[in-house]
Amino acid sequence: AVVTGQYSSRSVRVEGWQRFMIPGEDYPGAIPSAGSSMAAVLWEGVGAVDLVRLDEFEGDQYQRVPVVVGPEGSPAWIYAWRGQRPLDSTLWDPDAFAQPEVMARFIAKHFPADPPKPS
Repeated sequence: AVVTGQYSSRSVRVEGWQRFMIPGEDYPGAIPSAGSSMAAVLWEGVGAVDLVRLDEFEGDQYQRVPVVVGPEGSPAWIYAWRGQRPLDSTLWDPDAFAQPEVMARFIAKHFPADPPKPS
């Protein structure tokens, strides 16, 4: 719903990072965490226009920063949490996020069927 291109993806591990819950949200905040690692999806060949779209979707609370992923050391980007709200100490659960009711709530919040009209 955010990008316009079709991209291939693969599962990777991101070393030195962890995702935590943002209180009151379904979406996580990722922060550096020494000795930790997290599962992620690497989208390959994302175009410049779609990177801008992703940056706009993530908003000011996140900053795209470079990381290296996988055993082969592939360069990648991650959206690091830079928001003002403190993160919860609870790790974010991607399986819980994928539940139909959680995904429906997230989509309704971020992709309303009838978006507000500019004034």
